[in-house]
Amino acid sequence: MSERDSGLLIGVDSDWSIANPDKADYILASAAKKIDVFVYDSIQKVLDGTFTGGEDMVLTLENGGTGLVYGSAWESQVPDELKAEVEALKPMIISGEIATLPVRE
Repeated sequence: MSERDSGLLIGVDSDWSIANPDKADYILASAAKKIDVFVYDSIQKVLDGTFTGGEDMVLTLENGGTGLVYGSAWESQVPDELKAEVEALKPMIISGEIATLPVRE
């Protein structure tokens, strides 16, 4: 970050505060792809004999494949009421009550 940069960042794909510990003070949160969910699901299917291969797995809030991770320097500073408000949005996103882009059909 240069001196002229200010404000906070929201990372994508992984917890940026872990990937960039020298920038952790600027990383409020990250929208994380939880690839471990895909790996676990795939291994479980191999073990129980249901793995077919060649299929896509879409990581979503509903299947635990995506989520919000608060930055390591900020998690304790985000008020519990705000965290609860964010958590309360998840079922509405999953149900489609709150639309997200891109819309998948």
